[in-house]
Amino acid sequence: MSTTAKPKRVVLWYVIIGLLCAGGIAALAVRYAGRQAVVNQLSSRDMRFRVAAARTLLDAGGLADLLPAQTVWRRSCTAAALGEIADPDAIALLTSILRDPDDPPQTAAIKALAKIGPPAIPALIGVLQRGDDRAKDAAVVALGKIGPAAIPDLRTALSDGDSRDRAARALGEIGSAASRTLIMAAATRGDKDVAKIAITVLGDKHVRPAVPALLDALRDIDLRVLAIRALGSIGDLAAAPALVSYVSDPALRIDAARALGQLGNPVAVQPLVATLGETDRAYRTALIWALQRIGAPAVPALTAALRSPDRLVREAAAESLIGDSDPRAIPSLSLALHDSDPEVRRLAAAALGWRNNAAAVGPLVAAFGDPEWRVVDAAVASLAAIGSPAVEPLLTILRNGDQVALVLDRHASRALAAMGDPPTRRLLALLDSADTTTAIWAAITLGDIGAREAIAPLRRLAKSDRGNLAWVARQQLRKLGEAEESIEARPAA
Repeated sequence: MSTTAKPKRVVLWYVIIGLLCAGGIAALAVRYAGRQAVVNQLSSRDMRFRVAAARTLLDAGGLADLLPAQTVWRRSCTAAALGEIADPDAIALLTSILRDPDDPPQTAAIKALAKIGPPAIPALIGVLQRGDDRAKDAAVVALGKIGPAAIPDLRTALSDGDSRDRAARALGEIGSAASRTLIMAAATRGDKDVAKIAITVLGDKHVRPAVPALLDALRDIDLRVLAIRALGSIGDLAAAPALVSYVSDPALRIDAARALGQLGNPVAVQPLVATLGETDRAYRTALIWALQRIGAPAVPALTAALRSPDRLVREAAAESLIGDSDPRAIPSLSLALHDSDPEVRRLAAAALGWRNNAAAVGPLVAAFGDPEWRVVDAAVASLAAIGSPAVEPLLTILRNGDQVALVLDRHASRALAAMGDPPTRRLLALLDSADTTTAIWAAITLGDIGAREAIAPLRRLAKSDRGNLAWVARQQLRKLGEAEESIEARPAA
């Protein structure tokens, strides 16, 4: 063979190999383009095309691998299409979509599995046992939507340590049809873990028929605290007498107080009020919250407690009256504004601050003279909350123009500025007062309110020869966002 023929043969082989590679690449490109066209159909507006595409890709065995790389919308559309297919492969893929990090595909998978119904139950039970937390929580929702058909499998899952918690939650999602199963589980004494989970779900779902079983569970020391909480959540008044006895138990009193507050039964008032002097802060917080929740039935006992020689009792009583808006408490709270304990005075001032409580305006204005700033701040806030009935007394303070009482003017100004519906027009009128002090405090109040209507008259006052008033007017204009050059450049009206 000649030496020139050898290179020609090598070149020929390279050409052949190149052609084969090019053909292979072209074939792959055609195949990819065809597959991509099918993938694109997964997000078609027409469900028939979606289902056909999902079916094709499922049969080819590649849908599970390619789905995570698709858009959120396409993943959601695919889940809906799989719900229409509803065969074992579709169900298996839907349960994997329950782990999707985005909510829309997961929600679509939940709806699809619920639509499939009973055939999806075994796979969903499997997720409760082996899935991650996100998938398990989604499976709970899906099983709840499937409804009573899932109860037998969920009852069995209650005995599985890996799935019992969420199985109980799924039963709770099903609703009244599953209540009997949960109540029976709560009454189980052989497996306390199951009973605890069932009691918690019964409380969370406010299952009233469970009350007798929960009252019975109070006899078991291991279940007692959960039963107390569940009874409070359910809110059956009939449970109050049984719960009252636990207010004296140091280990249970916080939960008992909260539960009694949720029930709102007046039978709990006296036992709770009897513990107002307790020093434990966590318990006092629960106690005060409970008495505030009970509301009007507790007012007579609380106003009586304001006269207790025990400072802690008086403080807790005053705080418990905050938010009651009960006129019966006004005389006792007004007297409490003169209590020797500043905290009692502060809490009493706060308790008097409800809308249109005209009877409290005088005592609260008088509290402006309290030596404790916390008491004064509470009085200011309460007068602002009272609103309209407090306006005239507060404006009267501003009108007095008493240089000795500048502190009272400031407190009155703060209360007026903090009102939800401040008396802007009347304050604007006071800007023209012949008394400089009155005009100054009207200007300050309008600035604190942020009243844009005051800009024009404040510009006029800023150019006046009334020394302090002109300076205050300029300060308030700055507060209202007026530029320095604007303030100086505009001539007085």
